Parts: sequence; C-alpha cells; structure tokens
Amino acid sequence: MITRLSVLLRRSIACSALLAALAAIAVLAPRDAAVASFPAAGTDVVPATGQVSITSRIGTETIVLTGTATIQRQPTHLESGFEVQTAEVTALNLTGDSVTGPVSVGESQTLTSNGELRALQTSGSYPASSFFNVYATITAPASPGGSIVLTNSTPLHMVATAPLNSWPPLSATYTATPSPCVPLIPVFPKTICVTSASFTLSGGVGGIAELANVSAAAGSSRSATWEITLGAAGALALLGAAWAMRRLLR
Repeated sequence: MITRLSVLLRRSIACSALLAALAAIAVLAPRDAAVASFPAAGTDVVPATGQVSITSRIGTETIVLTGTATIQRQPTHLESGFEVQTAEVTALNLTGDSVTGPVSVGESQTLTSNGELRALQTSGSYPASSFFNVYATITAPASPGGSIVLTNSTPLHMVATAPLNSWPPLSATYTATPSPCVPLIPVFPKTICVTSASFTLSGGVGGIAELANVSAAAGSSRSATWEITLGAAGALALLGAAWAMRRLLR
C-alpha cells in the first residue's frame, strides 16, 4: 500500500512539473512584433507625381506635374481610442507643362493646407486613412507674354485612395474629384476651374521620419532578440520537466 501511494505521489509531482513547464512556455514564448506606430512629430519631404485636369477658355486640359511636397506632422493623440496625427502641407515644389507653356505649383502663402493620418482600428496606427485640404499657388503663362498667379479659395480635398501602412508611404495616391469644380482666382471672362487631381507620394527623401523609423527598427531587433531568449528558456524548462518525469516514474 505504501509503495502504491509512493508511485502515485511521484506521478503527481511529475505531472505538476510538466504543467508548470507548459505554463512557463506559454508565458515566455515569442510574441508577434509590436504593431507599427505613426512616427514622432516631424517634417518630411516626399517625392510627388501626378496630374491636374482643368477647364478654361481654351477647353479642357490635363497637366502632368512632378516635384516634392513638404509635410509637417504633429504629435500623435487619441480621439475616441483611435490614434490621430494632424499634418500640414507646408510647401509644394511642382512643375509641369501646359498647352500655353510651363506651369509651377507652390503652397499658398495665406491659407493652411491641413490634413491628418487616422488609425482605422484601436489596436495600432496602421492601416490608416489620410487626407489633405490643399490650397495652392499656380504660376502660369499669360498672354501676350509674362505670367499670372492663380490661387484657390476653396480647398482641394485630396483623399488617400487606399489605407496607408507606413509613413512616409512607400506609395500612396491621393485624389480629388470636386463637384462643382474648384475655381481658380482671379476670375477671367472664362473661369479656370479644377475638375480633378491625382498625386502619388512615394517614400521620404528627408526629414525626421527616417530617424524615427531607424529607432523603431532597432527597438524591433532588441525585442526579437529578447523573445528568442525567452523562447529558449521555455524549451529548457520543458526538457527539465521531461527529465524529472522519467526519474520519478522509475
């Protein structure tokens, strides 16, 4: 009877050791990498390529523009549990050619082109929606010679066509199809009006965001190393429990 109780006791201890090891593995096992977050507040200069369609006294025209956009972002804050980062287009440096000659586009000197990045779920920053209300200054050829400066007093509401998964974006297209069209001032006998616009931002060429991403990458590397260490510790705990069970069941 004593021998039977002794065997049952050893088996009970062995089972307890195995369960403890499994619990340790559950706690120590590697977890998924941290969810990516919006970068720290900063300014980014990003390449921009796109086109703007207009109507004027000479008809309808689509002007292809290339250059850069400078975007300044504020610190991230929460709105109803969702991360939001307000942003502003502080400079535009775009050029292209119209049927009447070269055209350049800059940011308005009197109106602010505000926008935002907004998380689509409460568990992290991405995927995120984004938009910018753009006020521009357009310099275009004028007849009979010289140039004219045009602006828009109604914002061009540019919305990202797909959720963003990073910032600066690897590639993000923003479009606007205003109805009615957005007029450019001053008004001539035939109003010049923007009927559509589409621009793609593709990766940063400068700014604080790159530094934030480097820091995040280093943090992810440290996290991965720590998780590998914890996983190895869990495996050793399981091996130790198995050895103890074999000893106790002899």
